[in-house]
Amino acid sequence: MKPILGILGPTAVGKSRLALELAQKLNTEIISADSMQIYKGFDIGTAKPTKEEQSIVKHHLIDIVNPNESFSSYLFKKEAEKILQDFDKRNLIPLIVGGTGFFFKNLLYQFDFEEGLDTCKVRENLIQLKDKKGNDYMFSLLHDIDPQSAEIIHPNDIKKVLRALEIYYTTGRTKSSGQNKQKPRYSYKLFVLNRSREDLYNRINMRVDKMLEKGLVDEVYSIYKTIPPNSQSLQGIGYKELIAYFNGECDLSQSIELIKQHSRNYAKRQITFYKKMDAFWLDATLSTNELIRQILEIYNQK
Repeated sequence: MKPILGILGPTAVGKSRLALELAQKLNTEIISADSMQIYKGFDIGTAKPTKEEQSIVKHHLIDIVNPNESFSSYLFKKEAEKILQDFDKRNLIPLIVGGTGFFFKNLLYQFDFEEGLDTCKVRENLIQLKDKKGNDYMFSLLHDIDPQSAEIIHPNDIKKVLRALEIYYTTGRTKSSGQNKQKPRYSYKLFVLNRSREDLYNRINMRVDKMLEKGLVDEVYSIYKTIPPNSQSLQGIGYKELIAYFNGECDLSQSIELIKQHSRNYAKRQITFYKKMDAFWLDATLSTNELIRQILEIYNQK
């Protein structure tokens, strides 16, 4: 199989436009690595490629999950592997594009702790337990099960607390017993698009405003009325904040500001995650032609 060509970057940095041009240049198709674009009907709030863009270049792993269903990096890996096999048969360059860094990492590396099909159910049970008993209880549970992990995970970082508990309840082993052991699975070259913080944050704010103009509030409300409020899909940025508005917990202007704030915070976390990956960093302010030139020059190097 040809080496994977990955395009990553924080939200609103400009990945989609570059990917569309690059795919046409390479005469290939795009595999989406976005944890929200997988959901059917989640179009405006996820900045999903338009029907026109998808008609120009075929996109995989978009609109594959119903809004009330759960999805994980394990399922992403399994679906992506099938597509990679097809690309290999057709001699296409695998172009994977998206902001969900863990999707890339779980596909490209063999981890000691693989998520299984029962992970989603375990996660749902842990979230229900957290909602019932609170974050402090979950951290105390982790401390009893895996004190070494509890020493390095902050009690307020509930996402990492839950992940460590998931590992224990799905594998029977603690996270600390096999941390950071990875084996490469594919040949790849990753490229991270980035901008100055001020430029990126301005783009994020403008994109939220454009989403609202396109009808984001109506999109979220139509989904909110039809699926359980604790669905995994509704925890995404741009959706959970508007649900708080629908529930009377804040007014619309506060909800909008929260979307912008949470999007900026998420972009910062994405960049931090990418810095731990083996990737080439590119200046997103360069022209699309120049970015493609740099990418192909590096990609084609032996």
